[in-house]
Amino acid sequence: MLSDFGTSQDMLNQRTRSGNTGTLEYTSPESLPCPSTGVCKEVDSKADIWSLGMILHKLLFLRLPYTFASDNVEHDSKRDGKEIADRLEQEVRAFTGFRTTPSVRSTFESRRMPQSFLILLERLLHIVPSSRPSAERVLFAIREGQLDPLSSTSGLREVQTSLIPRSPPPPMEDTEHERSSVSDYEDANEAGPAAFIKEEALPQQSDSTNTPAASRSGALWLGERQNNLRVPRVILTRTLKSVVLIAKVLSLYQVCGNNGSLLLKTLVLGLAIIDTWFDSLQVTLLLGAVHMVILPFLC
Repeated sequence: MLSDFGTSQDMLNQRTRSGNTGTLEYTSPESLPCPSTGVCKEVDSKADIWSLGMILHKLLFLRLPYTFASDNVEHDSKRDGKEIADRLEQEVRAFTGFRTTPSVRSTFESRRMPQSFLILLERLLHIVPSSRPSAERVLFAIREGQLDPLSSTSGLREVQTSLIPRSPPPPMEDTEHERSSVSDYEDANEAGPAAFIKEEALPQQSDSTNTPAASRSGALWLGERQNNLRVPRVILTRTLKSVVLIAKVLSLYQVCGNNGSLLLKTLVLGLAIIDTWFDSLQVTLLLGAVHMVILPFLC
């Protein structure tokens, strides 16, 4: 059974929150009531992104970053349940977001885990709601980012290139509010690893002339479009060879019809088919010349 406890709402309509519902250790700080007034602030999908980040933290580290979380407190503890809840709420309010440390990074390398997880976790658990990625960005990171721990190369690559496996699809549009907060976030975290993942206005020109690592590292979250509309050479080659094969079959039928040796016809058709096994156009020219020479003698 799937239930939202009445917390979901229409994205186009807002309503006043009268209380807080949810598991405290997975709740975003902005979702908690104001300590002085007890009034709940209005929250949006960014609060759900925070909860998703806590789930990812639990999956990666097998624990939550709180001392008084339910999985860290002994069941036979003599402390009062309300006291533990109050301490946990204080921890949630004081939590400043996830930050990657050298020890965590080395642990990930030893476990052959992609460091892309750390960058993603930093964005999901960012203390500023507008600096967290949208659900579309997270889905795009899962589909396009190298987050597969079974990959032989994803866990050993640098942060700058681990999030750029291939050309991403057309970008998702962000709200103006999300884009306006990026500059403040970058100033505060200019030297941090999360600076490599920027969620800003889409660039107006291609970055093909920039440095390959630093300039393309934000393409995962930017949804940068690679305007490469050229048809691959292999497709053109195979198309040409298919046309040549059809031409050979038609020429054989027009010249010989039902006459001629079946063995020789099979040999000529076999040579025409063998041409499609090779990507070289020189083979096509050679076998085409042989076909033109043999064809008059078949019938």
